[in-house]
Amino acid sequence: MSSGDLVRLGIAGFLEIGVLPPLCYLAARLILREIGMSNFWRGGRVLFVWPVRVDERLCRRQARRMLAVVRYHGHPMGLTTAELSAALRHATRVQRTVRSTTNAVSLGAGIPVVAAFGAVVWAMVAQAAAYDVAVLMVTLVAVYMCGAAVALQASRQSKDWARFVADDAAAVTCRQLLLEFADFARKDGSPVYVEYLAGRLCRELGDFVSTERNFPDKERSKQLKAHVAAVQQELHALTNGVLRDGAGAVPAFAAAMSVLTERLVQERWLRLLDVADVAEDPVRTETATQQEAAKRDGWIVVGGSLTAALGLGAAATLGIPLAAAVPAAVVFLLGPATLWGSKNLGWSPRDLLRTAQRSVEQTAAQPQAAPEAAPAAAQAAAPGESPAQP
Repeated sequence: MSSGDLVRLGIAGFLEIGVLPPLCYLAARLILREIGMSNFWRGGRVLFVWPVRVDERLCRRQARRMLAVVRYHGHPMGLTTAELSAALRHATRVQRTVRSTTNAVSLGAGIPVVAAFGAVVWAMVAQAAAYDVAVLMVTLVAVYMCGAAVALQASRQSKDWARFVADDAAAVTCRQLLLEFADFARKDGSPVYVEYLAGRLCRELGDFVSTERNFPDKERSKQLKAHVAAVQQELHALTNGVLRDGAGAVPAFAAAMSVLTERLVQERWLRLLDVADVAEDPVRTETATQQEAAKRDGWIVVGGSLTAALGLGAAATLGIPLAAAVPAAVVFLLGPATLWGSKNLGWSPRDLLRTAQRSVEQTAAQPQAAPEAAPAAAQAAAPGESPAQP
């Protein structure tokens, strides 16, 4: 391959790997954010899928069971069967709409971006000097990175939509908890499942009040986070009582759930439970920490991949053998994940050192075939003659 072909290959690799994936990411981000601003799922209306249907009789039957459980434990609920069943029907519809719409929107946003990228890649490959392995590898890496960029943004937007409608999800979780208490009365319930539902309810409450689009005012958001932090502590204490005392602690938990359900339906977000709000800033929940770690990991993976790809493209342009450039690319790819990544990436300094050492050893072992021919040449030389010096 001539130097001109290497230069063209390096330029094409830079455009495909360094320019097109960020453009695809920005395009997917723009499309998904424009769709997300409409909030069309709030009333059960959808743009890309058929309207979601919910069994009204099932919701009414579940509402009657919820009211019966609350009355059985001596804490009547102010909501009527009609109000509670309507709230459950709406919350279930919103949840199903978000779940089905995220898949359709992700597909709808990804198809035009990937199609446009494929057309550009095809044009670049058609203009290449020859269809060799290097061009094919660069194209495949670019396709993978563009698809990963679109999928990353779609996943992030899907989680944002789920947090936006987390109040409806919390209402559905309250329903599941109260129905689980009914099974407790028949000795069929599981305290482990109660703990799981209570933890999910805490996450949903925290997600809803931490979404900026729900509460853009910072002072109001701070008050809500403080109150929800106190509610989460109360729910954890009630869960500990169930795990410690079994069915004997269910009446107190059922009474708290009836109050919480009623105030969720009435959207009384500053008085979900009659608990004392924490005075200091609420402690960041585990969910928020995991979300920030996942966001940082995504940027680390994308940045490390871009850096490694740009390094390989520059090495190909300068004529450096790929065998010598691979160890450096491995360091650029895995180094940021080792230094700044979370435990989810699973990389440690020891893993990075072993990988880099293995790559260097494999690279050093390849050119050993050429020096082995030197002793044979020296023995074949005539007596009194020395091997030719370079």
